[in-house]
Amino acid sequence: MGGLPLLLRLARQEADGRRVRLAEAEREREAAASRRDGFGALVTAEAEAAQGDPEAMARWSAWIGAARRKARELERVAADRLAAEEAIRDALREDFATIKRLEISLEQKRQAAARALARQAELRLEDAELQRRR
Repeated sequence: MGGLPLLLRLARQEADGRRVRLAEAEREREAAASRRDGFGALVTAEAEAAQGDPEAMARWSAWIGAARRKARELERVAADRLAAEEAIRDALREDFATIKRLEISLEQKRQAAARALARQAELRLEDAELQRRR
C-alpha cells in the first residue's frame, strides 16, 4: 500500500482547502454581481429622473459617460469573479476525481493483500496436510 493512505489524506486536505476557496469565490462573485446590478439600477433611476427636466438631462448627459465606464468596470469585475469561481470549481472536480482514483487504488491494494494472505494461509494448510500424510 505504500504511501497511498498518505496521498489520499493529502488529496482530501487539498480538496477541503479548495472548498473553502470556492465558498469565498462564490461570496465575491455574488458581491460583485450585486454591485453591478445596484449600479445598473442607479443609472436607470437617474435616466428616468432626468427625462422631464432639461437641466437634469444636461447633468445626466455629462454624468452618463463616466457611469458607462463604471458599469463596464463593474461588469468586468463580475465576469472575472465568475471565471475565478469556475476555475476553482473545475479544480475541485479534478480533486474529487483524484480522490476517487486513490480510493479505488487503495481498495484494490487492500483486496490484493487480503487475497495474498488468504493464498498464503491456503498454502500453509496444504503443506500441513501434506506433512500429516507423510
